[in-house]
Amino acid sequence: MSNASPYVVAEQFKMLETFFPGRIDLGIGRVPGGDAATHAACLYGSPFGQNAFEQKIMDLQHFLAGTPPLNPEWRTVKATPITDHHPQLWSLGSGESSAAFAARHGMALSFAHFINPYIYADVIAAYRKHFQPSVFYPEPVANVCVYAICCDTEEEAIRQRASRDHWWAEVFQGLDPPYRSVEKGLSYPYSEAQLEKLAIKRDAVVVGTPEQVRAQIEAIAAAAQVDEVMIQTMCFDFSVRLRSFELIAEAFRG
Repeated sequence: MSNASPYVVAEQFKMLETFFPGRIDLGIGRVPGGDAATHAACLYGSPFGQNAFEQKIMDLQHFLAGTPPLNPEWRTVKATPITDHHPQLWSLGSGESSAAFAARHGMALSFAHFINPYIYADVIAAYRKHFQPSVFYPEPVANVCVYAICCDTEEEAIRQRASRDHWWAEVFQGLDPPYRSVEKGLSYPYSEAQLEKLAIKRDAVVVGTPEQVRAQIEAIAAAAQVDEVMIQTMCFDFSVRLRSFELIAEAFRG
């Protein structure tokens, strides 16, 4: 949202909501989504920077709901198409500030367990405690997003994790790497310092067989007291990613 116009976002998602009523989620991120140069390029010609984020969210809510935005000059501006329902409005975050922001503005909260697997339950509890109702949500709504790799065997799931380990090792060096093959990940010469950092990052990965992954996801959901968990899976081989989703789906159906 730091790089986008609230009015344009409102029109795009109101159109999507018109095509697919009740099926559209609008997830709002606070970070620019790139380095400083990329962020500046996105804001080309705009006087609004990162410090305008909160005002942009409030204006977005007004444009979506059809109520007057904060800026008096925009009171006659209407985001179309005009609808009697809204896309689901989520705040995406991995820390306390994003959760507090969601609570203050009456938004749903999606917590990134795959970034910060240590405080999610406490942060979601605080979000519920301080939630302020809005036209979008009369009650707090939250979910957790986990990183999961599921294979037929635990050994293969751990093996597939090697691509992510390799990716993190290069990120630690300040690089912006692609995902590399499992074989390259397994043969990468990790230093002791990198292995220590990887141990922390592996806490944010749900990995194993369908039964193991289901048990881990259910434990996370129970700790956070949520009914919905999102899953993201990055693998070098797309077929492995697809199979992981299939195995997890089968585990929960069974």
